[in-house]
Amino acid sequence: MPPDRDAAGLPSDRFVWTYAGNIGLSQDLEVAIAAAADLGAGYELLLLGDGTRRESLERLAAEIAPGRVRFRDAVAPAAAMEIMRASDALLVSLADIPALGRSIPVKLYDSCAIGRPVIVAAPGAVRALAERERLGISIDPGDPVALASAVRSLASDSALATDQATAGRAFAAASLRERGVEALESLLLDLTGGATRGS
Repeated sequence: MPPDRDAAGLPSDRFVWTYAGNIGLSQDLEVAIAAAADLGAGYELLLLGDGTRRESLERLAAEIAPGRVRFRDAVAPAAAMEIMRASDALLVSLADIPALGRSIPVKLYDSCAIGRPVIVAAPGAVRALAERERLGISIDPGDPVALASAVRSLASDSALATDQATAGRAFAAASLRERGVEALESLLLDLTGGATRGS
């Protein structure tokens, strides 16, 4: 069953790319807002969550990307997953700080499990893993032009978006088997209508 964009509160006439999580310094979301300004009409960046940088980002969005960025407060995990699933693409963003690239954020696994194409703007091991496993489109952190180009690529090429989403979900499922993350496995089953592997 396709996701219900109306129920998720997402517009049906725009390509919605979503970041969900903490809105702080480490996420470097100023770059995403600059990319949203470059994208123009027909696209909407949704920032779902709260954090120390939210107020300053709201001011920046109003100044350089009016009407192209929407902020929503943090919601319960199940509701966040439905919003992410109804989005056209998901963003995993980390600032270009070496320490941030040394460990793989849970957000990457969660985003892949949703079954939507993922854009990874992150340094170090995070980007290396994304490139090795073909987890969506990987770009250099801190590059709004490359980020806008990645969003356009997914919006204009549905086959690419589908391939990336499929690769991401397969990676998440394999990671579950290796790591035994039962809660995320239950989420995958819910999102696929209860289908089991091999059915």
